[in-house]
Amino acid sequence: GTGRTGIRAAEADEGRGRDAMAPKVNHALAAKRAAEKQILQYDVDSNNNPIAGTGRPFPLTVDHIEIGKHSEGLALYFETVKFFGFLMLALLVTCGLYPLIHSGQNNELGTEYTVQVRDASSALLGETICTRSAAVSAILGTSVGASCNNEKTASYYSCPTQCLIFLENGETTDLDNLCSAHLPCRNSALIDAEKASCCYETLRGGLTHKMDEGNKAFGLFVNVVVMLIWAGWYHARQMRNAARINAHSVTVGDYAVWVKGLGMNKFTRQQMAEFMSHYGEVASVSYVKNVGKLLAAESVLFEQKMKLAELKAWNEPSDTPGGTLKALSDKKDLAGKQAFLAMFTKSASHSEATIKKMQIKCDGLAAKIEQLAKSPTMNDGEAFVTMNYEKHAGNVLADQRRNFVEVFFEYASCGCFGPPRLGGKRLRLSLAPEPDDINWENITVRGVRWFMLTLNAWLALGVAVTIGALIQQVFERYRNDVRQSTLDKELRAAALGENPEPDDGTLTLLSAVSGFVIVVINIALQKICKKLTAYQRFHTRTHHEASLMAKTFLVTMINTVIIPITASDCKRNNSSKGECLWYAPGGLIESAFYMQLFDAFLPHMKKLIDPKTKARRQLATFAKTQDMCERAMEPPDFVLAEYYADTLKTVALAVIYGPVLPISYLLGFIALCVTYCTDKYIALNKTRKPVRMKSQHAVYVFYAVQLLIFTQWLQGSLGWYSRDEPYLWFALSMIIVLIAYLVTFLQRVLSCKGHEDGGTGGVSYTTNMRTGGGGKAAAKEDDSHEGELSQREKLIKCQLLRISPGDFDKPGRLDMYHPPIGERSDERAKYLVEEYALFAEPVKGNPALMRGQHTHTGRHFVNPPAPGIKIQPPTKVNPNALLSPADVEQGNVRKNQVLPVTSESESESESES
Repeated sequence: GTGRTGIRAAEADEGRGRDAMAPKVNHALAAKRAAEKQILQYDVDSNNNPIAGTGRPFPLTVDHIEIGKHSEGLALYFETVKFFGFLMLALLVTCGLYPLIHSGQNNELGTEYTVQVRDASSALLGETICTRSAAVSAILGTSVGASCNNEKTASYYSCPTQCLIFLENGETTDLDNLCSAHLPCRNSALIDAEKASCCYETLRGGLTHKMDEGNKAFGLFVNVVVMLIWAGWYHARQMRNAARINAHSVTVGDYAVWVKGLGMNKFTRQQMAEFMSHYGEVASVSYVKNVGKLLAAESVLFEQKMKLAELKAWNEPSDTPGGTLKALSDKKDLAGKQAFLAMFTKSASHSEATIKKMQIKCDGLAAKIEQLAKSPTMNDGEAFVTMNYEKHAGNVLADQRRNFVEVFFEYASCGCFGPPRLGGKRLRLSLAPEPDDINWENITVRGVRWFMLTLNAWLALGVAVTIGALIQQVFERYRNDVRQSTLDKELRAAALGENPEPDDGTLTLLSAVSGFVIVVINIALQKICKKLTAYQRFHTRTHHEASLMAKTFLVTMINTVIIPITASDCKRNNSSKGECLWYAPGGLIESAFYMQLFDAFLPHMKKLIDPKTKARRQLATFAKTQDMCERAMEPPDFVLAEYYADTLKTVALAVIYGPVLPISYLLGFIALCVTYCTDKYIALNKTRKPVRMKSQHAVYVFYAVQLLIFTQWLQGSLGWYSRDEPYLWFALSMIIVLIAYLVTFLQRVLSCKGHEDGGTGGVSYTTNMRTGGGGKAAAKEDDSHEGELSQREKLIKCQLLRISPGDFDKPGRLDMYHPPIGERSDERAKYLVEEYALFAEPVKGNPALMRGQHTHTGRHFVNPPAPGIKIQPPTKVNPNALLSPADVEQGNVRKNQVLPVTSESESESESES
């Protein structure tokens, strides 16, 4: 990892011996810092604190709990892939094996058809077995169409048929050449003379009784039931896993609560701290300010100044022989230079004119920021309050978040009953996201404004998907028409004993173009999804990525599953028997098989190779500033939304095509195994450590699976199977689906999530900030090559933490809540420190009860808990949410047990003992 990358960079520096790099840039240090941005395993000291300089990649066998200490979302993703693997095995056993065995034992596919000549009384005059030229692949033999038992969906290109010709009295025919004399009437390649003597093709007799449609409908019913059971099990297990992971990872989010409902206000940090002190000690208060536009402008200016510094460095004199950095003459160096400038500075050159243009842009942004900074700054609706003990954060949530009955009486009494209010405002509280999960520039976008942004985003996505679907539909239908025409020409040539027309490449070209169009449309729609999700201005990265996952999954499912099915001709009426192309050679079923086969390997090969990151690191040797060099060396992001969407696409392909291609479940299982191994390797060895996101993805996956269940039922009942079969099992399936959705909805409405055990063990937030023990670890490193922007940001961070710069890299320090530092003036930096720095000393707990406050959230419960305590006092909201999962598993407390609220005297005696 780190060592190998640093050695490669150092060797590249030594070997070039040219002016293309500034001597002040330390590429080995940049590679080292890039490696430390990955998920690393550290040795720990006697106090269980990470030891600086011992970081190394985790092995692939690492437990998900260990990964969860760095990123809960990443750990839950790997759990999701594992659970999907279990689903594929369950569907294969319950719904796939029997159809596979039945198809193998009753495979009637073949290339022969029989031409029969009968007289007017239907007496057989003669018959001949003819052969088609198109061979039937083994893939179709694994589908439910292999038995050729459905006359409306069976393809006459791959099933045994009989072609009848009736001779009127006095008519004769050449009984020795029936194949050439009487071609099937449905063949589009026939000439007029051949149409006059064509025969009428039907399925060979005795096939339709082999497996009735009722059995298929029952199989679909079992499929729906299995998936519904799995969905409930998955949701419960993932919520339990999230609690376990949270209990093993100490973060600032374990101590913090997210306060909403404040409106535009002038509350001071001290006022909020005094209010919250009635629940326990308060370590910090961070208000959300009405500075969203200012933060966004500062972020842009920060990036532009980094690019400007890089361009200026290219024109500085070099300490190495050869003059200035402009003196590149080698063609390879010139190409690399141009590629570097284009990728990282978005400029074609580093000329004085370019630098002047960039400087003007920076000055304009600085002026805009100065103008925005003059606007009055106020608290805007929300705040993050960091309590000094996890137990006290639980007190806040337990008191402010009332159950359904209490909320009803509060509104019925016009606010006479209810929790304490701050300045007359009814607070809304929730579990706080982690600091690096917050999009500070978006957090003031809420209410009607956010709703309109969301509505516009989904409408725009709908228009984009519709346009892409129409384009893809046109190409797919044209390709199907050309393929059918080609099959007809080959059949006619085989019957007449002629050589088929040479392939002019039309079908191959159309297949390639169609595939290319699908890929291009998918890429374009995925980029649109990213743009529209950013346009929605989500408050947290968790919700941003969860929404991006939902959009990307819907787009991918429509383009790779729905459109190919709707574009494939299969009318399934009495006048179109044999024309269904699902089970034809090269038809929908074969395409689905290859689509799943390629999906199992090709995307992962691309991720492993990762040409973009390799190109960035190769070009990093051209960087002239330390900041830009480190930017080029940064590992890529592990975008959970995209990985979730790819996994859901794999599952969707298997689930939708499984009823007609049972081997899809096996292909899905193989693909998920490959996904698990490759994605885990990439996450642990190649990508940046994801931000600490919550379990929102698991909820979206749960809903995505429910959508898949409904889509599968709809396609199975109205698509795959004929429309004149018994609907009993289909109706039962739909009833079960609706009941499951209703139960899920009621469960989410009536449930109230409490404060989970964060595993702090009664240790205070301030103690973890001083001595470590949190979730972050960083090795002490030489900062002599630190960029000017990075040095300034580091100094401001030290002031926020109230520490000296020498203690900044201390391992195990927890994070804190504050807006991004970015490019701030001295005045703005001073204001940031004043408004967001940690309190010099935590505000002590106030045992006095406020009006409407529950007794078990105040009084002596505001005192610091005994070290090592893991169970908080029971609450009326959700008693078991305050218990660690280990207590439930070990039987110390029964699941769903309601604990009695102890009296004050009993609690005091227990505390004394």
